[in-house]
Amino acid sequence: MSDKILKERAIRAIVSNAVASYANGFSMRHLAEVNDENGVINMKIHNIFIAALGPEIQYYSALARSLDSSLGNNA
Repeated sequence: MSDKILKERAIRAIVSNAVASYANGFSMRHLAEVNDENGVINMKIHNIFIAALGPEIQYYSALARSLDSSLGNNA
């Protein structure tokens, strides 16, 4: 097997592990804070325009904003 293929596989494994680790940490953090009124989701959920769309959209929107913020911090 060529050196180039070995390097590519190593890079893919590193990236895959980093993405899985990030996703797991993100999930665990938000699940752990779901009942904490000062938790990430609950702090981002208060938007009167999004609230008009219902609770599911509120949580989805807050989670998406949290993900966006978190990814921006990793750049």
